[in-house]
Amino acid sequence: MLKKRPPATVSRAELVRTEQTKRITIQPRVLGDFLTRAAEHPWNEVAGLLLGRIHGSDLIIEDVVHVPELGSATRVRLSNATYAQAAKKAAPGQRIVGWIHSHPGHGVFLSSTDIATQSDGQAFFPDYAAIVMDPFHAEGAAYGFFRVKEGKARAMEYRYLVEDA
Repeated sequence: MLKKRPPATVSRAELVRTEQTKRITIQPRVLGDFLTRAAEHPWNEVAGLLLGRIHGSDLIIEDVVHVPELGSATRVRLSNATYAQAAKKAAPGQRIVGWIHSHPGHGVFLSSTDIATQSDGQAFFPDYAAIVMDPFHAEGAAYGFFRVKEGKARAMEYRYLVEDA
């Protein structure tokens, strides 16, 4: 007769992932796709949810699911239906890893509302990333990658993922 060993145990606190990825890696077509959508709506904020995965210390952003509704000149809403749509679109191994939205003509920063939205996302998934794009910046389209730390927006290091030739 085999002796059964008791199963290993883990506390709920040990299951919570608190370490964040150190850098963001993005497929350039994600930015191009979103820039096209943002440029089509110059007077309204537009948004999307980002799909991707974690690989080592990188958060890899592979796709964007656009929010079908337009926002106002200074606000956009991410609905539960949009989260459900993005979750259905995710390929095996992918998950919702962040959000992207435009600030048409207003610059690249996280507003106080954006900081609250980003903080909620990071409470759910510590690696959650925000991208803000201004398609009409004075120097051409501009964008930045952010996370919130200690209640303040912090710019994140990023790089582009290129396919092998």
